[in-house]
Amino acid sequence: MSPKLARCMVNLSHIKEDQLLLDPFCGTGGILIEGAMIGTKLIGSDINWKMKNGTLINLDYCSNLDYCDICENDFEAHHIDVRELKLYKKVDAVVTDPPYGISTSTGGEKKW
Repeated sequence: MSPKLARCMVNLSHIKEDQLLLDPFCGTGGILIEGAMIGTKLIGSDINWKMKNGTLINLDYCSNLDYCDICENDFEAHHIDVRELKLYKKVDAVVTDPPYGISTSTGGEKKW
């Protein structure tokens, strides 16, 4: 997903600074990075461990940039099927780019 499209989707959610943004299919964190740039708190999850790990690497990098006002306490990413994700805080917005196409993983589950 392009950064412009990710920012557009974050903006359309009307999320505000210090509110909590969830991306249940976070991939490597493009939507979460755009949320970080406007100062939101972030939760991401992905069924693929490598994607979740990429999100953490990218958000950690962003936390060191002058124009990205987040610290490591402002974000978390989970390697989990979103249906099993337990949230203990109210989420103010869900922004995501759902998985689609032939390269999409079901995480080992049957499709139907």
